[in-house]
Amino acid sequence: MSAFGFSLLQTLFPILTATPSKSLRTLLFQKILSDLRSSNAKTTNYRLNRTIQAVLFNLLTSDRSSAKGIWAVKLTRELWKRQIWTDPKAVEIMKEASLADNAKVAIGGVRFFLGGEKEREELDDESSGEDDGGIDLGKLKHQTGVTKKSKKKAKALNKAVATIKKVSGFLGEGYLGF
Repeated sequence: MSAFGFSLLQTLFPILTATPSKSLRTLLFQKILSDLRSSNAKTTNYRLNRTIQAVLFNLLTSDRSSAKGIWAVKLTRELWKRQIWTDPKAVEIMKEASLADNAKVAIGGVRFFLGGEKEREELDDESSGEDDGGIDLGKLKHQTGVTKKSKKKAKALNKAVATIKKVSGFLGEGYLGF
């Protein structure tokens, strides 16, 4: 991320915590999140991550009774779930959040420790996108039609079709006696 993007994040974050407008907060949160994701897309931007994590940590520790810490919780939780921040500093931020005096911030921190890994697994399951055990029937049919035909490929195709039918609960012909 360029120096411009870095200063943009430093400008947007105080506005995020101070504005009363819900639509502006949502827009700023999405912008900050997308900037952090894009800056860490190819390689991890350690300098930017350290700086933002320090800002979030200071936000939580400066005033433990303030509700502004909820933004630190939301941002850290989202970046942890997407496996952008996997370092101990993110865990330290959430530890401070769970020790906060504000109830919403403390609940967010505790929920992170109770369900953080489950969220990651759910996100991985959603990103895989396959409901039928990871079998792509169209790809298999195409491969058997294009490549050299063999009994082994035909058996693999038949096995994949049987697995898909079994998983999806397909009852087949003859169920109603037709």
